[in-house]
Amino acid sequence: MLASIRTVRIVLPSSPVPDLAMLDAGMQWLQTQGVQVRPPLPFDADPIAHLAGSDMHRARALLDALGEPGVDAIWCGRGGSGAIRTLMALDEIGPQKIAHGPARPLIGLSDATALLIARHKLGARAIHGPVITQLSRLDEASKSTLATWLDRPNQLPTLVGRPGTGVAEGALVAGNLAILSSLCGTPDQPPLQGALLLIEEVAEPAYRVDRMLAQLARSGAFDGLAGLALGTFESCQPSVQACVIDWAQRLALPWCSDLPVGHGNACHTLQLGMTYRLDGVEGVVRPLISR
Repeated sequence: MLASIRTVRIVLPSSPVPDLAMLDAGMQWLQTQGVQVRPPLPFDADPIAHLAGSDMHRARALLDALGEPGVDAIWCGRGGSGAIRTLMALDEIGPQKIAHGPARPLIGLSDATALLIARHKLGARAIHGPVITQLSRLDEASKSTLATWLDRPNQLPTLVGRPGTGVAEGALVAGNLAILSSLCGTPDQPPLQGALLLIEEVAEPAYRVDRMLAQLARSGAFDGLAGLALGTFESCQPSVQACVIDWAQRLALPWCSDLPVGHGNACHTLQLGMTYRLDGVEGVVRPLISR
């Protein structure tokens, strides 16, 4: 059992950081919590500008971090795009390698959803939480629960949002909706039967969100899903959340909304695979059993 998080390695498995000041600010916040921070490894510019180096470089940098001596956790610097390509490069090395250092948490969200799910499916620890460039702008409640988690990594926060309906329990799967729909039909698609699914999104119009949910539902990905938890939908019109709630009701799922998880200033940590209870009447999602 991991006692505390005292040394982290930052990785960039997707896109480069456009504003290094935000990366530095996140690193400095971790340092104020007594955490030693190892910055991301340098990389050669890729011809595809939105990638932090070649696919193989990103894959090997991630694997090196997962096995790096003295590191307690591996933390994604940002999201962006490219994590699915990183998984494809890992296939060439050996797809089971993503589970290296199974007790060490890999932390991230957004595009990192693909990596978190791949790691979770192999029984390794995956934490859906804020990326490094997000840390300095988190609200005080999020910083407080994150600081607690750094000291006691087996203690995950209870999430409080707005009530919906129903009650359900199950192993948690959490991630960005666009990435979850992109994984649909691939070997990396997460099994959701009996699971609680928490989704979040940023800057997407309602018609695209509706299309993503329709794809997941039509593919059978939601068959046997126990409940649906809604995080934040940053920079989205209110019609987006209304669309997601409509799908929850259409699928007759227990649900609640406005949970502090996503791209914004409110973002708490969740552990994939941990058993959670969704109480839609109270609007609360709480962890029950630690892995």
